[in-house]
Amino acid sequence: MSDPLSEFEFEEVATSVVERFSRVYHAVGNSDDYDEVSSGWWLVIKRMGLSLWIGKDKPAIESGDLLRIKITKRDLPRVQDRT
Repeated sequence: MSDPLSEFEFEEVATSVVERFSRVYHAVGNSDDYDEVSSGWWLVIKRMGLSLWIGKDKPAIESGDLLRIKITKRDLPRVQDRT
């Protein structure tokens, strides 16, 4: 049985879904010589100050969609002590 304080669910509107990019600079040449590489798609819920990475592929979620978000606490798997 799960502890009711270790799980909660809420609904919120997606502010935006954006693809973010990182600069990858070339090892040789001008320091302004770079490529922009996608770091994936991010879901932004501005009212909560929340930005979540949701993957490399464009999601079916769009700005203005009502989302149900569930957060559940889980125990980490036990690691055997090998000493």
